[in-house]
Amino acid sequence: MLTLILILIPFITGLAVLFIKDPVVVKRFTISTSFAGLAFTLLVLSAFIKGTGNLDFNHIWIAAISVNFHVRIDGLSMLMVLLTNLLSPFIYLSGI
Repeated sequence: MLTLILILIPFITGLAVLFIKDPVVVKRFTISTSFAGLAFTLLVLSAFIKGTGNLDFNHIWIAAISVNFHVRIDGLSMLMVLLTNLLSPFIYLSGI
């Protein structure tokens, strides 16, 4: 479930930004949600290091043809997720 939340944070942020008209509010909102994503990534990293937490999400999508939505985080993908969420706030801050 943690992996699904990692995917949904930027997705929901992008959808919310579509409806915000003020550019200053958009910048503040994206920066704050990117820091929230970074904080959640650090939480997932601590669960990854401890070996606790469910870093595997598997859900039946279309049962008739056996299609599943499956997301898992292993060692290398955890590094990529951490790198992406570590750089995102600073990239957004550089645009101010």
